[in-house]
Amino acid sequence: MILVEGALGNAGGLSMRNPLLFNKANGVTEGAFDEAVKGVGAIEHTASPVHFNAEDPEEIIVPAVNGTIGVLKSALAVSSVQRIVITSSCAAVLSLLPEPKRFSEVDWNDLSVEGVKKNGKDASALDKYCATAWDFYEANKAKVSWDLVVLNPPNVCFGPVIHDVSSPSSLGASAGDWYNTVVRPDMGGKSLEELATFGSGWVDVRDIALAHALSLIKEEAGGERGGGECGRETVGQESLQKIAFDTAKASKIFGHELKYRSMEETTRDTLKDFERRGW
Repeated sequence: MILVEGALGNAGGLSMRNPLLFNKANGVTEGAFDEAVKGVGAIEHTASPVHFNAEDPEEIIVPAVNGTIGVLKSALAVSSVQRIVITSSCAAVLSLLPEPKRFSEVDWNDLSVEGVKKNGKDASALDKYCATAWDFYEANKAKVSWDLVVLNPPNVCFGPVIHDVSSPSSLGASAGDWYNTVVRPDMGGKSLEELATFGSGWVDVRDIALAHALSLIKEEAGGERGGGECGRETVGQESLQKIAFDTAKASKIFGHELKYRSMEETTRDTLKDFERRGW
């Protein structure tokens, strides 16, 4: 989580406090962020637990929901906060349907909510990854001093890693999957057929980072929810036919200031980063 000081809409007047790291303790402890949000002008919620190995849905849902709602509750008690930008996911937008569909910000992944309620530990990995802040915002709209921006990038954020990572096995879900698939000789256990047919929308992590920064500067971003914005072309022919995202809203809000990196650029820079780390 990044806390921002200064007036929104003025890039030169914004400054960042030291980032706060979510962990199991502050993600579920009531009032964990009360002191941290005092005096800040904006909050960037940049991370939530993401992996597909959870047996119990609560392992993902509890820290994701409580961590997000905990920040919103803390912000509710102060008057300085003007905007909160949250990283959600296209997983909160899309549903796996039998027929092809182009998804946008008007779509909600209600099927995953129903799947978790019905199947519990037997729910699919994608069903377990679902959380929203909009219910809280709408319920407290009359009391808040801030507006809400939610970015829903594709499942896959690729590109160079900015923080210290000791080994490929310590990479996050998206970066780790990219390394296993592209760098490892066994392609992460995937078959050529799987790689040629199954895929997902993707975005360079640097582009979604810029979208976060622009969300603080662009007044018109306030109160908006994206629908797979910042997403690049889908990888995999089968997915290309079934899932697509309408990114018109993101293009309208961010305009020419957000230019998506090509797959070639992202691949080149990622491999250079891995080489620099001795991998």
